[in-house]
Amino acid sequence: MPTPEYSRRQFLKRGLHTAAALGIAPLLAACGETQETDIPGYLLGPDAQAGHLLRKRQFPKPAHWEEIPVIIVGAGISGLSAAYALEKKGIPFRLLELEAESGGNSRAGHSAHTAYPWGAHYLPVPNAESVHVRELLEEMGLITDYAGGLPVFDERALCHAPQERLWYRGTWQKGLIPMRGITEQTREEYARFFSHVETLREARDSQGTPHFAIPLDLSSPQSPKALDTLSLAQYLQQAGYHSPELLWYLDYCCRDDYGSTLAQTSTWAGLHYLAGRRGQAANAPEDAELTWPMGNAHLARYLTARVQDHMQVRSLVYNLQRTTHGWEVSVFLPDTQKAQGYRCRQVIYASPLHTLPYIYPEAPAVPKLLHTPWVVAQLHLKHEPAHQGEPMHWDNVNYRGKGVGYVLANHQLLQGYRKEVTLTYYYPLTDLPPQEARAVAFRRSHRQWAASILEDLQPMHPDIRSLLTGMDIWVWGHGMVAPTPGYLWGTAREQLKQPHQGLHLAHTDVSGISIFEEAQYRGIQAAQAAAVLS
Repeated sequence: MPTPEYSRRQFLKRGLHTAAALGIAPLLAACGETQETDIPGYLLGPDAQAGHLLRKRQFPKPAHWEEIPVIIVGAGISGLSAAYALEKKGIPFRLLELEAESGGNSRAGHSAHTAYPWGAHYLPVPNAESVHVRELLEEMGLITDYAGGLPVFDERALCHAPQERLWYRGTWQKGLIPMRGITEQTREEYARFFSHVETLREARDSQGTPHFAIPLDLSSPQSPKALDTLSLAQYLQQAGYHSPELLWYLDYCCRDDYGSTLAQTSTWAGLHYLAGRRGQAANAPEDAELTWPMGNAHLARYLTARVQDHMQVRSLVYNLQRTTHGWEVSVFLPDTQKAQGYRCRQVIYASPLHTLPYIYPEAPAVPKLLHTPWVVAQLHLKHEPAHQGEPMHWDNVNYRGKGVGYVLANHQLLQGYRKEVTLTYYYPLTDLPPQEARAVAFRRSHRQWAASILEDLQPMHPDIRSLLTGMDIWVWGHGMVAPTPGYLWGTAREQLKQPHQGLHLAHTDVSGISIFEEAQYRGIQAAQAAAVLS
C-alpha cells in the first residue's frame, strides 16, 4: 500500500502535520574519532579572528573623523533593511560590515553549475500582516499582480515540485511526517496535536488580529503568551504526547528553524512555528515557499545593490562613545591595520548582541542568549545518487539523522538538464552546550567534518562517496538566536526594543526568532525611529 502524501497545510486541515525528535542520535558521536576522508574542498566561515579582536581591545586611535547622521553596524538582513529604509527617506548614513560581503547568514557561493546557500535558503509566502515583505517582493518583481485580493508570484521563484521527502524505515516517503507503519496511538496524537495547532492558527481577537503573527510583535495581546515560560518538551509531556514520531518531528522543527531542542525552545515559539504562517497566493498553495539556488542571498543582494554606495566592508566597529551631540563610532580596518572615526546622531546596531558589551560597556543589559553553532556543507556530485522510493526532492530529511537534512541547490534551475548536482547539508550542533560545541566545531579539520557528514548521509545514499567531486564546508560559530523559555514575552526583550539615547538595537536577537521577516522588521523599525530623531 503506497504511503499517503500530505502537504503541511493538508495535515493541519486534517488535524495532522509532521513530527521531529527527542531521541536524536548523538550529534557529535562522530566528533570524537571518525575515520578521516580525503575529499577536495575548503573549510570556510565568518572572520572569527577579526571579530575576536574585540576581546583584546588593542586598536589604534582613529586618524580622522567624518560626520554623518546615522551609522548602521552590521550588514545582515536587518542592517540592509535599515539601510534601505533610510535610503528611501533620503537620510545620509554609513553601513559598516566586518565581513567582505554583506548578507549575514543569507550569503551564498557558486560552483560551475549552480549557486548555493551558505545559510537561509527560502522565504515562505508572506502573511497579510507582513506588509514590509510584500512591499519588497513587489519592488523586486516577485509579486507580479494581484488576483482576488491575493498576490500572484513569479512562478520561477515559487518552490518547484517535488518539495519534501523523508528517509524513514529504509525508504523515501513523500512529506516530512513519518507515516509508514505508525501505530494508532501515533495517528491519534498527530490528529489531536495538529487539530489544536489549526485552532491556534485561525485564532483572532475581536479586532481580527491573529494570536500568532509574523512579525511576532504584531500578535494579539490575547495570544497565549504565558506559554512562553514553558519549554516545548514540558508542554508536550504535560499534554500527554508520547509518540516518538511526533516528538521527532517537533524537535526537528526546533532544530531546523531555531537551532534548539524541544527542551530549549519556548512553547509559544514552537507553536508559532506551526501556527504563525498563513501566507496565501493566487497561484500557489498556502504552504508555498519562495526559493532560489542561492537561497535568501537573492534577497540580500537586491538590498545590497540599493545601498552599495553607502556601505563599507571589512570594517570592525570597536568602540561606541556617547557625547553631548550624539555618538562617536571608532572603526578598525583589518586590511590596513588602521582606524577611522565617525560622529553621528543615531546608531543602529544590527550585529549580534553578545558583541555589544565589548563595544559599548554602558549598553542596556543583554541577557544570555542561546546561539547554537551550525555546519553547512556543499556536496558536489557527478549526478544524483541512487534512491529507494521517492526521487530527489527540494528538501530531503533523514529521520533521526544527525543533521536536519539537505536541499537540492540546483532544484530551481531552468536552463536545461545538467547531470551535476549540489546538495546543501545543514547540521546544528545541538547535542553539546554552545561553547563546547563551538570548540569542537572549530577544532575539527575539513577531513574530519567531511567524514562525519558522509556518515550521516550514507545510509540514505550508499553510493554518495563514489559520486562526490568535492565538499565545501562552512562553520557558523554563532547561529541564529533560539527562543528559549521566558525570552519572547519577558521584560528583557521589551527593554531591548526601546531606543537608548539614540542607540537602536536591530538584530534578530531582539526578536528572539531569526527569520527573514523578523530581521527586516527590526531593521525598518530601527530606521523609522532613527529618522524621527535625526
